[in-house]
Amino acid sequence: MNLTDLANIGQVTGAIAVVISLIYVALQILGEEILARESHEAR
Repeated sequence: MNLTDLANIGQVTGAIAVVISLIYVALQILGEEILARESHEAR
């Protein structure tokens, strides 16, 4: 395994981490919107 292979593995790992982070943030935003809607309907 040479340096190019390691760099490619690093890029793929980084890309996967970014996708996971975006999914996490999207789920957090959806959860906050649901909570906000529920608290607004409770009034």
